[in-house]
Amino acid sequence: ILQMQEALRKAQEDNEFRLQQLEEKKSDAGTTVPGKPAESNPTVAQEDGAPMDSHAQSPSIVTAGKDPAVPEVDWSKATDSARLGKPAGDLGSLKVDKDGNVIDADESGLDNASAADTPEKPEGNAPDGTTVAALPAGDDAGAVYANSYQFVLSGDYKTAETGFRDYIERFPEGAQIADAKFWLGESLLGQERFRDAAEVFLDAGKAHPKSAKAPDMMLKLGISLAAMKQGDMACATYGAIPKKFPSLGEAMRERVRQEQKLAGC
Repeated sequence: ILQMQEALRKAQEDNEFRLQQLEEKKSDAGTTVPGKPAESNPTVAQEDGAPMDSHAQSPSIVTAGKDPAVPEVDWSKATDSARLGKPAGDLGSLKVDKDGNVIDADESGLDNASAADTPEKPEGNAPDGTTVAALPAGDDAGAVYANSYQFVLSGDYKTAETGFRDYIERFPEGAQIADAKFWLGESLLGQERFRDAAEVFLDAGKAHPKSAKAPDMMLKLGISLAAMKQGDMACATYGAIPKKFPSLGEAMRERVRQEQKLAGC
C-alpha cells in the first residue's frame, strides 16, 4: 500500500510539472518584445493543439452485453476541463484483504473533487445548453428505471444520469437500486466523467457487495481509475476481483485479463 501511495504521489507530481510547463510555454508564446514581431512557436502550437490519444473516445454502452474498452486520456494535453474534469490527482488509497474485500478506502481525494465536476440535476435544459429529455414523474419505480435505461441504450448519457439519480433518490430501497447505481456509473463513463464514475462504482460496490452487478462495479471502478491514469490503483482493483468473486465466470475473468493488459498491469 505504501508503495502504491508513493507511486501515485510521484505520478501526481509529474502531471502537475507537465501542466506547469504547458502554462509557462503558453505565457511565453503570448509575450512580444517591443519593436520586434512575435515569433511563432511551433512546439507550443503542437502541444496546445495536439489531438487526444486515438483511444480517448467516449465509452459507448453496448447492448450486446459487452462493456466499452478503457478510454485512454492524456491529461497533459486535455484542454476541455469542463468535459473531462480536472487532471488526475490524489484519490486516496484502496486497501483489500486476502480475499479481495475492500477493508479500507480513503476517499479524501474523491471527496475533494470540485463541485463543478458534478453538475446540478438538469431541468429541461442542461447547464451546457443541451436539451434533456423529459423523465417520468410518477411513483412507478420500474417505469423510472426502464425509462432511464432506454436513454443509456440510445446514448443519451446526460438524461440517463438524471433518471438514475432520480431513481436512487426516490427509491433508495427499490428492487433495482444496485443496478441503478451501476448504470449511473456507466452514464458518467459515457460522458467521460471518470472521477465521478469512480466514486459511484466504489460506493456502489461497498453498498451492494452481494449484488449480481458487484463484479461489474469493481471492474468498472478499475476502468475509471485506468482512464484517470491511476494505473497502480486500477491494477490492484483488477487483481482483487477474482479473489473476491471466486465463482466468477470465464467470460468475466477474460474481460479482467484484457483490462489488466490494457492498463499494463
